[in-house]
Amino acid sequence: MDISDGAARLKTLGEEMRTDIEKGALPRRVTLTVGELLGWFGYMRRGEYILSQIRRCLDENGLRIDGDYEVGWYGGKITILFQDDESVVGDNSSQLDPTIRITVIEPAHQKPQSVKPEASFEEVMTKIGMSKVDYLPVMPNEWNVDGVITWRSIAKNLSRRLENPPASQMMDSTIRAVPEVLINAPLFSAMAPIEEHGFVLVRGGDDHSITGIVTAGDFAQQYSRLARPYMMVGEIERSLRTLIHGKFSPSELNAMRPDMEDADHIGPADLTFGEHVRLLENPKNWERLELPSVDRKEFVGQLGWLRERRNEIMHFHPDGLDPDQVDRIERILRFVRDHV
Repeated sequence: MDISDGAARLKTLGEEMRTDIEKGALPRRVTLTVGELLGWFGYMRRGEYILSQIRRCLDENGLRIDGDYEVGWYGGKITILFQDDESVVGDNSSQLDPTIRITVIEPAHQKPQSVKPEASFEEVMTKIGMSKVDYLPVMPNEWNVDGVITWRSIAKNLSRRLENPPASQMMDSTIRAVPEVLINAPLFSAMAPIEEHGFVLVRGGDDHSITGIVTAGDFAQQYSRLARPYMMVGEIERSLRTLIHGKFSPSELNAMRPDMEDADHIGPADLTFGEHVRLLENPKNWERLELPSVDRKEFVGQLGWLRERRNEIMHFHPDGLDPDQVDRIERILRFVRDHV
């Protein structure tokens, strides 16, 4: 699939909904996941380009989406509606919400292994041993949490040589209040409890039950996905500034940025990434850099590709980048380190 497939599907939906209204019926609705919507357009991840295309197609066909498709969870349900369909009250302001929320982490939607207070020692050991995390909530039902069993609390019980203690006696006494966050809480609000305890339980869903558990490892993985490309692009930018430092006069740099007020003191740091690229596109400017082993056209082409994705990277979209894109940025960085 490509973008035209998604555009065609939304156009067809808009036409069908208008036909429903002309017949005096309520316009149909289509419920799907965020990931399925992106699949219509041939994308697996969200960036500003594909989101702008989806917004445009919705507007052109008189449609709107109830639900957060811009930064919400991939598996989250959204509904495509006719714009004038008031039978479903939806606040699309969440689509413009820049906050990265805990819902973007997959384990927040995977119910954790748990045991009831009366569970046996053998059940506890088997479940925590086969769990992906080192924390086992003790829960009499899906809503209440009595405590959490950890390997530390298991070791403490073993040292006391208690015979087959129930789960209620194996809970970690150092965790006096089990940390919880709501599914729509800002991602970074989970930092403090995760730093203190190593995990946080996530509460959400229609029934407000425990929907998942997010650990320090989950949090670090998400942060790495966002921060690693950011740091690599930052290093590439600094390298470009170093490369052109002292090789161009303020007036030459000002030609790249004529809106600069203090033109006499303009320097490499005052140029945007795109302005650096435009400066290096000029063959005469390129000659001053004295990089005989680097092809200008190919190098500038790679920088141009990076410029098109810079805003998406620097603004920390929760989806991050495709692995292939991250790999390409890393290859650009390695080349810059070796040759610039």
